[in-house]
Amino acid sequence: MKKSEVAIISAIEIYNKPDFKYREETFALLALNAWELLLKVKVLAENANNARSI
Repeated sequence: MKKSEVAIISAIEIYNKPDFKYREETFALLALNAWELLLKVKVLAENANNARSI
C-alpha cells in the first residue's frame, strides 16, 4: 500500500510543476499505477496473500 501512496503523491507533485514536459501524461501514468497497486493489495488481502490470485 505504501507504493501506491508514493505513486499518487509523485503524480500530484509532477502535475503541480508548471514547466514539466508531458506532465499530464506522466500524471495519468503514475495515477493509473497507484490504482493498479491498490487493486493488487485488495486482491491479495481477499485471497490470503496468495500471489496466484493476481
